[in-house]
Amino acid sequence: MKWTDGFTADMRVERVDEPAVFAFTWHIYGLPEDDPRRTYVEFTLEPVGAGTRLRVVETGFAQLPDDAFRKAHDANTQGWTIELGELVDYLDAA
Repeated sequence: MKWTDGFTADMRVERVDEPAVFAFTWHIYGLPEDDPRRTYVEFTLEPVGAGTRLRVVETGFAQLPDDAFRKAHDANTQGWTIELGELVDYLDAA
């Protein structure tokens, strides 16, 4: 995956259950590139009334020591806030 600011991330698709679930693993922010630990991100779509609920859950931070946990978790929380905000803007415009 590549962002417009030049940041890139290698991801591995772990689960596809169309049309409701998509999941991948990716490198943990702040760890060396050769570190094998990864987080697991799962997107789930669920019908709710006349709409659809998107749930995003990222796990795997508990395997880190406290300092690395805070750095990675905070960075990813901020990133998801931005990315999901962009999705809301896109859907509102559509």
